[in-house]
Amino acid sequence: MKNKKAVSIMIGYILLVTAAVVMGVIIYQWLKTYVPKEALECPDDVSIFIKDYICEGNELNLTLQNNGKFSVAGYFIHVKNESGQKIATIDLSKRLITGGGEKNFSGAVIFAGEEENSFEPAEEASHKFDLTDIGNIYLVEISPARFQEVENEKRFANCGNSKIEEEIECGEGSEEEIPTCSDGIMNGDETGVDCGGSCPACPTGTIIFLEDGFENTDWDINWDGNGITTWARTNSVKHSGTYSAYSSDEHDGYLTSDNIDTSDVSEIHIEFWYRLNTDSADDFKLYYYGDSYILIDSLGSGAQNTWLKYDQVITDTQYIKPNFRIRFSTNLYKYWGSEYVWLDDINITGSVI
Repeated sequence: MKNKKAVSIMIGYILLVTAAVVMGVIIYQWLKTYVPKEALECPDDVSIFIKDYICEGNELNLTLQNNGKFSVAGYFIHVKNESGQKIATIDLSKRLITGGGEKNFSGAVIFAGEEENSFEPAEEASHKFDLTDIGNIYLVEISPARFQEVENEKRFANCGNSKIEEEIECGEGSEEEIPTCSDGIMNGDETGVDCGGSCPACPTGTIIFLEDGFENTDWDINWDGNGITTWARTNSVKHSGTYSAYSSDEHDGYLTSDNIDTSDVSEIHIEFWYRLNTDSADDFKLYYYGDSYILIDSLGSGAQNTWLKYDQVITDTQYIKPNFRIRFSTNLYKYWGSEYVWLDDINITGSVI
């Protein structure tokens, strides 16, 4: 009887252990349903970038380009509206105005309404977002998204490994301010004006500083006395009109413009026509003046007896000053015949800042 009792106890232990194992397996399978599955990953060569952006009032217009090797379905977009903020937390996907197939799908902007990766490599797309009540934007964060095939089923994946961040300036602080002229005069629609009254608007576009085809009998007031005595007018050779100016072996010297105030422009455009009848011993040079005369071009070696055009834009700040001038210098040496240099249709203009 004792032996039979011992056998019964052993069977009881075996059954107890077996039951515990079975219950453990059941509980394990049940708990697995609560454990997050491994996140879907996109191919390494998935990539989109912000090609351009425009801020217009309370709207942000993004131009995106697929610069990767795989097509994508859409993207997650978040922005920062505080300069010291570490993480972009504001979701713009729900603020899409135009450009997407579905405005929002699983928190992402979708390029097309169907479940497909429709945004192909090298393609571009523009999306516009509403920024009302957001204020200034300092950074945009974008993560591409794809439909991935997993066990014969399409699943939507956030390609976080291809996330990009770009600092931008958008919002009230980035709006272009109306220009202000600090000249003691209120000019049109300026802000921060320093006087009142009804005054002309600030100059814009192109300012004409000097236009001369040497048609005036008494020369033009834009040229100084030295030029008048060392150059002469002629109607025998001209580029246009009736007259041109010339220097010959009998009129060596300078032709210098009066001071031109170019301090309000960002660049100076110099254009004129010239004609040469010279040899290798002769010089025809052009100087610009800012704080001193600086040789810019030696023009005496150009083609002979034909009108040549000089066209140059100056952006160097050493010349863009209130006392800018140009000077033509001739050193002509008479040998077997007469040497000449002709000038005509001189135009000096400036582009306003």
